[in-house]
Amino acid sequence: CCGGGVAGAAGGSGCGRCSGWLAVLLPLGAGAIVLNGGRAGAFGLDFAVSLGTFVAVAIAVLGVGSTARYIRLSEAERAGRREAEVYRLIIETANEGVWTTDEAGRTLYMNRRMPEMLGYQLQEVAGRPALDLAPTEIRERQRSRMGDRFSGKNEGYETAFIRKDGSIVWAQVGAAPRLNDQGRAVGSVALVTDITARREAEAELRRSELRFRTIFEEAGFGIAVEDSDGRLFECNPALHRILGYEPGELIGMSFASFASPDDRAEYDAQLTALKTEGIELGKVRTRYLRKDGTLVGVRVSKTVLASADGRSLTLGLVQDISDEVRADEAVRESEQKSRFLSMISHELRTPPHSVPGFAPP
Repeated sequence: CCGGGVAGAAGGSGCGRCSGWLAVLLPLGAGAIVLNGGRAGAFGLDFAVSLGTFVAVAIAVLGVGSTARYIRLSEAERAGRREAEVYRLIIETANEGVWTTDEAGRTLYMNRRMPEMLGYQLQEVAGRPALDLAPTEIRERQRSRMGDRFSGKNEGYETAFIRKDGSIVWAQVGAAPRLNDQGRAVGSVALVTDITARREAEAELRRSELRFRTIFEEAGFGIAVEDSDGRLFECNPALHRILGYEPGELIGMSFASFASPDDRAEYDAQLTALKTEGIELGKVRTRYLRKDGTLVGVRVSKTVLASADGRSLTLGLVQDISDEVRADEAVRESEQKSRFLSMISHELRTPPHSVPGFAPP
């Protein structure tokens, strides 16, 4: 040897010959150590090389410094590999898709979840341009976003992709530039979360709200929502018309303030039962005072609701039954007239009775 062992023992680097020995000894020693007892079946040899023996031989040939540096390097390499394996497992088992592309926007890598989200096999999308999986109407916007990666821009956004079966999958995307060793952007890396179920739920909620708002605004009967203090905070146009108020004037008022004085005691009792026992106030006929002081016949029903934040709300439905009241009054009046006429007819058909002691003229 050219003195590499001595140089190594002094902390030197050793020579080329030592490096050659290192390349032979360390794999051999490592393999023998792993065999833990040295049954090297591939060569049919029976030998045992302990860690101590291996290190002693390495030091004798190469020196302390070279051996220690090589062992430290091997340990760091193994630690790096273990860490890389952990990251690989995290990425492959994640519920979010991971998608990397090159400078031309072609697919370089997808984790297990990404092609599953799109309904493809991995080999079907390998090398495929990412824009091919975007709906036609948003491709230019997606192209612009991919171009932003090369200016170093990170971005989060919602977008849509076309699944293999032609259906749409909505996704939340977090995208960042993919950089080379010189720090230059050479593509894009994106974390993709499937939000299709959330988008569909939001769309259904919007449709439900639209249906409710249409009914609320167009209904021919009054609709109102009271808070826990009995104050109105939602009133539809029909209720304003029934009670003779301008739009918005009923907000902050209460149903109790409309009750006829003659009906107030009964109304208060029903309202108490509604609040304390949760008993629905169903289709009660009563009278409400209009803004101009006149009375209007109404049929009222109420029910207790629970809001999303836990507050107790009351939904009230008010039907104007003025025509029904007038019809009932007309029937009662007709019945009274019929009874009167019947009584008169009876009297006319009945002969007059003589009164003792009194003689007609």
